[in-house]
Amino acid sequence: MTAPRAAEHDRELLTALNNAKASDWRVGAAARLRWLEDESEALGNPRSAQRALQEARHVLLTTPGKKHLVRRWWSGWDVERTWRALHDAEATILGLRAAADPEACLPALGAWVSKYLPADDRRREALDRIDPAGGTGAPVGLVVGNALRAAFEASDDRHRALRGHRNKLIVTGVILFTLTIALGAVVSSDPALLPMCLDKPPDDRYCLGTDDNGDIWFVYLLGTLGAAVATVQSLLRLEPSPAPYTLSGYLAIVKFLLGAVFAALGVAMVGTGALAVSNVVTSQEGLALAAVVLGYAQQIGTRFLDTASTRVMDAVRPGRDPRG
Repeated sequence: MTAPRAAEHDRELLTALNNAKASDWRVGAAARLRWLEDESEALGNPRSAQRALQEARHVLLTTPGKKHLVRRWWSGWDVERTWRALHDAEATILGLRAAADPEACLPALGAWVSKYLPADDRRREALDRIDPAGGTGAPVGLVVGNALRAAFEASDDRHRALRGHRNKLIVTGVILFTLTIALGAVVSSDPALLPMCLDKPPDDRYCLGTDDNGDIWFVYLLGTLGAAVATVQSLLRLEPSPAPYTLSGYLAIVKFLLGAVFAALGVAMVGTGALAVSNVVTSQEGLALAAVVLGYAQQIGTRFLDTASTRVMDAVRPGRDPRG
């Protein structure tokens, strides 16, 4: 690639990145594309890699329009289409590199492939059987390319599973938000349906508010406060992921909403004496503290959600860059 053409190429990529708002994943994809194009040029621009590189370049240089934006984001169309094209080109290019210099390439490539393919996978077995000092040739490139494609496919599938988990969290959050608001509206119209007060004989009555239609919203606030403490603890244990899909914000929303619901239902149960703490709560302050603690208690229910989210996020970062 000539210097003027390379400069023009870089300007096009920079313009596309500037125009594609809220698309941090494009930065990494653009860097990978630039590296692959340089590698392809060094290898003589093999036709087998050009089609995939052109596909990835087209996606990167196409600024997403407003039409179908939500559907594209939900399905991960731009992200997964780009990375799958890049991975296809990378498998071809690295296969050619390995065929030209197996001693330099095979150790790093074999170590990376082993992170994604099981030991009994025939493509990994074929790669492991190659002797780096035994010569070069077309079979080396073919074996390496097949193994890399299988490993990239496994990696892409894990990212797709992460996106699916993110979408499930979003759906759960929307449902919880709808039900929480509906419960608050119904109880506000008729506070007797879910009293937010504690009656103590002979005639003491402790409420978080004025025993009117605004009490449940105050209980929601206290429950969210308790859930916020638990959420901070959970997010501190959740390691950052380089994946283009994030879970922390959606996990926090689910925890906040569950904290509000736990607090409202828990305070109602305290008022009826159904919980053991009913005998301990003897004041308005005690009832408010119970609401906060009950909001924090959502952590018991979302512990399994934290575990599942951590497992899905860990699955996308077991391997290193195959470039070594």
